Amino acid sequence: MSAEQVYVRHDAHRGPLVRPYDGPFKVLCRSNKHFDILRHNKPTRVSIDRLKPAYSADPKFPPTTVQPPAQAPHPHAQAPQYPTHPLAIYQVSGEYAMLYHGAQAGALELKAAVMETLQSMRRAGVDILISYFTPHVLQWLRDDAMAAAVQLISINTK
Repeated sequence: MSAEQVYVRHDAHRGPLVRPYDGPFKVLCRSNKHFDILRHNKPTRVSIDRLKPAYSADPKFPPTTVQPPAQAPHPHAQAPQYPTHPLAIYQVSGEYAMLYHGAQAGALELKAAVMETLQSMRRAGVDILISYFTPHVLQWLRDDAMAAAVQLISINTK
Protein backbone atom coordinates (compact mmCIF):
# COMPACT_ATOMS: atom_id res chain seq x y z
CA MET A 1 0.00 0.00 0.00
CA SER A 2 1.55 3.30 -1.06
CA ALA A 3 -1.19 5.80 -0.20
CA GLU A 4 -0.31 8.90 1.81
CA GLN A 5 -3.61 8.62 3.67
CA VAL A 6 -5.64 5.61 4.84
CA TYR A 7 -9.04 4.72 6.26
CA VAL A 8 -9.20 2.58 9.42
CA ARG A 9 -11.87 -0.14 9.72
CA HIS A 10 -13.95 -0.38 12.92
CA ASP A 11 -13.44 -3.70 14.72
CA ALA A 12 -16.43 -3.34 17.06
CA HIS A 13 -19.99 -4.32 16.16
CA ARG A 14 -21.65 -1.50 14.23
CA GLY A 15 -25.26 -0.46 14.10
CA PRO A 16 -27.10 0.18 10.85
CA LEU A 17 -26.10 3.26 8.84
CA VAL A 18 -22.72 3.50 10.62
CA ARG A 19 -19.71 3.86 8.36
CA PRO A 20 -17.37 0.87 8.46
CA TYR A 21 -14.25 3.06 8.21
CA ASP A 22 -12.94 6.20 9.94
CA GLY A 23 -10.64 8.62 8.27
CA PRO A 24 -8.79 9.39 6.17
CA PHE A 25 -5.70 9.65 8.36
CA LYS A 26 -2.17 10.68 7.38
CA VAL A 27 0.40 7.89 7.18
CA LEU A 28 3.52 8.64 9.25
CA CYS A 29 5.47 5.39 8.90
CA ARG A 30 4.99 1.95 7.33
CA SER A 31 6.20 -1.55 8.14
CA ASN A 32 5.23 -4.98 6.81
CA LYS A 33 2.52 -5.52 9.45
CA HIS A 34 1.70 -2.09 10.88
CA PHE A 35 1.24 1.51 9.86
CA ASP A 36 1.82 4.47 12.13
CA ILE A 37 -0.86 7.06 11.39
CA LEU A 38 -1.78 10.47 12.76
CA ARG A 39 -5.18 9.85 14.39
CA HIS A 40 -6.79 12.68 16.37
CA ASN A 41 -3.41 14.50 16.34
CA LYS A 42 -1.69 11.52 18.03
CA PRO A 43 0.57 8.91 16.43
CA THR A 44 -1.23 5.56 16.47
CA ARG A 45 -0.03 2.11 15.35
CA VAL A 46 -2.62 0.15 13.35
CA SER A 47 -2.51 -3.33 11.82
CA ILE A 48 -2.33 -3.33 8.04
CA ASP A 49 -5.38 -5.66 7.99
CA ARG A 50 -7.60 -2.82 9.23
CA LEU A 51 -6.50 -0.29 6.59
CA LYS A 52 -7.83 0.80 3.24
CA PRO A 53 -5.97 3.31 1.04
CA ALA A 54 -7.45 6.78 0.56
CA TYR A 55 -6.76 8.65 -2.64
CA SER A 56 -7.59 12.28 -3.34
CA ALA A 57 -9.08 13.06 -6.74
CA ASP A 58 -7.86 16.66 -6.54
CA PRO A 59 -4.47 17.32 -4.89
CA LYS A 60 -5.53 20.91 -4.06
CA PHE A 61 -8.18 19.50 -1.70
CA PRO A 62 -6.88 16.70 0.53
CA PRO A 63 -9.61 14.31 1.74
CA THR A 64 -9.58 15.79 5.25
CA THR A 65 -10.89 19.16 4.04
CA VAL A 66 -14.40 20.04 2.94
CA GLN A 67 -14.65 21.74 -0.41
CA PRO A 68 -16.77 24.92 -0.35
CA PRO A 69 -20.00 24.75 -2.33
CA ALA A 70 -19.68 26.11 -5.82
CA GLN A 71 -21.50 29.26 -6.83
CA ALA A 72 -22.31 27.67 -10.18
CA PRO A 73 -25.80 26.30 -10.78
CA HIS A 74 -26.65 22.83 -9.51
CA PRO A 75 -25.34 20.14 -11.92
CA HIS A 76 -28.87 18.90 -12.60
CA ALA A 77 -30.26 22.40 -13.18
CA GLN A 78 -30.88 23.07 -16.82
CA ALA A 79 -32.95 25.35 -18.97
CA PRO A 80 -36.55 24.23 -18.53
CA GLN A 81 -38.14 22.55 -21.52
CA TYR A 82 -41.38 24.46 -20.87
CA PRO A 83 -40.33 27.78 -19.29
CA THR A 84 -43.91 28.96 -18.77
CA HIS A 85 -44.80 25.87 -16.70
CA PRO A 86 -43.55 25.34 -13.13
CA LEU A 87 -41.45 22.27 -12.45
CA ALA A 88 -42.77 20.11 -9.60
CA ILE A 89 -41.20 17.26 -7.64
CA TYR A 90 -42.36 15.06 -4.79
CA GLN A 91 -40.64 12.94 -2.18
CA VAL A 92 -41.61 9.31 -2.43
CA SER A 93 -42.68 7.36 0.65
CA GLY A 94 -39.42 5.39 0.67
CA GLU A 95 -37.35 8.56 1.00
CA TYR A 96 -39.67 9.77 3.77
CA ALA A 97 -39.32 6.45 5.61
CA MET A 98 -35.53 6.42 5.19
CA LEU A 99 -35.13 9.93 6.64
CA TYR A 100 -37.73 9.45 9.40
CA HIS A 101 -36.43 6.09 10.63
CA GLY A 102 -32.81 7.18 10.23
CA ALA A 103 -33.57 10.08 12.58
CA GLN A 104 -35.39 7.77 14.99
CA ALA A 105 -32.30 5.52 15.08
CA GLY A 106 -30.08 8.54 15.81
CA ALA A 107 -28.16 8.32 12.53
CA LEU A 108 -29.12 11.84 11.47
CA GLU A 109 -30.90 14.97 12.65
CA LEU A 110 -34.34 15.03 11.00
CA LYS A 111 -34.75 18.78 10.49
CA ALA A 112 -31.28 19.24 8.97
CA ALA A 113 -31.67 16.23 6.66
CA VAL A 114 -35.14 17.20 5.44
CA MET A 115 -34.20 20.84 4.87
CA GLU A 116 -31.07 19.76 2.96
CA THR A 117 -33.08 17.48 0.65
CA LEU A 118 -35.62 20.22 -0.04
CA GLN A 119 -32.89 22.82 -0.64
CA SER A 120 -31.11 20.47 -3.05
CA MET A 121 -34.36 20.14 -5.00
CA ARG A 122 -34.63 23.94 -5.19
CA ARG A 123 -30.99 24.20 -6.34
CA ALA A 124 -31.86 21.76 -9.13
CA GLY A 125 -34.45 24.24 -10.40
CA VAL A 126 -37.69 22.88 -8.94
CA ASP A 127 -40.54 25.38 -8.42
CA ILE A 128 -43.02 23.22 -6.48
CA LEU A 129 -42.04 20.77 -3.71
CA ILE A 130 -44.47 18.11 -2.51
CA SER A 131 -43.37 16.24 0.59
CA TYR A 132 -44.71 14.06 3.37
CA PHE A 133 -42.67 16.38 5.62
CA THR A 134 -44.75 19.47 4.72
CA PRO A 135 -46.47 19.69 8.15
CA HIS A 136 -43.07 19.34 9.88
CA VAL A 137 -41.42 21.93 7.62
CA LEU A 138 -44.22 24.45 8.18
CA GLN A 139 -43.91 23.99 11.96
CA TRP A 140 -40.10 24.33 11.82
CA LEU A 141 -40.40 27.53 9.77
CA ARG A 142 -43.00 28.89 12.20
CA ASP A 143 -40.76 28.04 15.18
CA ASP A 144 -37.71 29.62 13.52
CA ALA A 145 -39.67 32.79 12.72
CA MET A 146 -40.97 32.95 16.30
CA ALA A 147 -37.47 32.46 17.72
CA ALA A 148 -36.10 35.22 15.46
CA ALA A 149 -38.91 37.57 16.54
CA VAL A 150 -38.28 36.87 20.24
CA GLN A 151 -34.56 37.45 19.76
CA LEU A 152 -35.23 40.72 17.92
CA ILE A 153 -37.58 41.90 20.68
CA SER A 154 -35.05 41.02 23.38
CA ILE A 155 -32.32 42.95 21.53
CA ASN A 156 -34.54 46.03 21.13
CA THR A 157 -35.58 46.07 24.80
CA LYS A 158 -32.01 46.09 26.14
